[in-house]
Amino acid sequence: MEPQDLGIGSLFEVMRDAAIVADASTRRIVFWNSGATQIFGYPPSEALGMSVEEIVPEFLKEEHGDYTGSHTLLDLAAVRKTGDEIRVELSLSPIEPVRGSGNEGRFVLVIVRDITERKRTEEALERRVEELAAQLEATPAELAESEERYRSFVEQSTEGIWRFELEEPVPTDIPEDEQISRFYRYGYLVECNDAMARMYSYERAEEIVGARLGDLLPRSVPENMEYLRSFVRSGYRLNDAESEEVDRGGKIKYFVNNLTGIVERGSVVRVWGTQRDVTERRRTDETQRFLAEASEMFSSSLDYRETLASVARLAVPTLADWCVVDVLEEDGSVERLAVEHEDPEKVALAVKLQERYPSDPDAPSGVPNVLRTGRPEFYPEVTDEMLETAARDEEYLRLLREVGFRSVIIVPMVARGRTLGAIILVSAESGRRYGEMDLRLTGELARRAALAVDNARLYEEAQREIAEREWAA
Repeated sequence: MEPQDLGIGSLFEVMRDAAIVADASTRRIVFWNSGATQIFGYPPSEALGMSVEEIVPEFLKEEHGDYTGSHTLLDLAAVRKTGDEIRVELSLSPIEPVRGSGNEGRFVLVIVRDITERKRTEEALERRVEELAAQLEATPAELAESEERYRSFVEQSTEGIWRFELEEPVPTDIPEDEQISRFYRYGYLVECNDAMARMYSYERAEEIVGARLGDLLPRSVPENMEYLRSFVRSGYRLNDAESEEVDRGGKIKYFVNNLTGIVERGSVVRVWGTQRDVTERRRTDETQRFLAEASEMFSSSLDYRETLASVARLAVPTLADWCVVDVLEEDGSVERLAVEHEDPEKVALAVKLQERYPSDPDAPSGVPNVLRTGRPEFYPEVTDEMLETAARDEEYLRLLREVGFRSVIIVPMVARGRTLGAIILVSAESGRRYGEMDLRLTGELARRAALAVDNARLYEEAQREIAEREWAA
């Protein structure tokens, strides 16, 4: 079975996590990506047709519920081809095959992440905390051995490991919000491993040590405040708590954390923790939801103009700061169906830009070239030099800079070998830099949009022919 028949496209092939599709009734595997081969060791030729229970014996046990809704199963046992046992986390989502693909029935998409290393890290951190508690009774030799063992583990771990100290102890008997305020005022990073530093776009731990809590965990994000409140309410011991943070370049990152606060004489004095980067997982989940909603829109109406405009609104801000949709009409003219941004003033700026500087249909790059050639264009990073090259005069350059281009994807909508239009995604103030997965996602969206446009036009043509025959009769 082909990925497009299942409505999942090719973007799952570039995921590092395993993406597996199983028949809901037989639980036999019908789709298996390269990430699944990496985790479990089976090539697709061996995996297709296997039961999911052969690799995850605990898959969908009675206590886990069923596949009628999206949910996540944490810390399950799985088995590699070699027979080695690992620990995995599953995310389940029911999917329906694309209409007309010839595939009937229901299927479940299973996203699998190998958490074996994370479990080892958590266990090691638990031992570390216990060792610290017992240090008062340990001999110097025992302390040295414990420290050496811990340092070796930290350096080799692929999980982020860190320790925050508080310049002044924070009493546990003051109100929650006051405790949090003091965490931000007095908390700073004194120790971490290189794995954590790389999560924030640094090379070495030394480059990030000394950062204040607010530098990494923005206080302006409501979810972060709730995350810290949960830490206080739990008695300063929290597992699998999600945070929204920023890396060195200001890009948003999502982490899942386990943390333990050390309380001495009624006050919190330091916090130990581990974290793993789930940014890609979050974006994958958003991608699944977005494609499902977009597909529902495409199939619910034959008014493709309104449908494409709705999809453009849906894309902001999930996929982009800007989304533009152009359609190539039968006479060769280009109609701009949608320009979307959260800020209406920005939309007015884009309209002004288009009116004052209309596109050159013979331009060697950009939307005209994509419409002419049917090939996508991808700009992971838009530099000021690129804007200067594209600008026709100083005013044009000023307006381009005001838009704030950071990263751009332009993909054609192609059906039956004909280019029907283009979808443009632009990253600007969010600072998001598009990658290969984003390009594939936009390509999949454009493929579905092209089918919707083509089907709508075929329907309109058929209706005209019927009306003409009736009139002639």
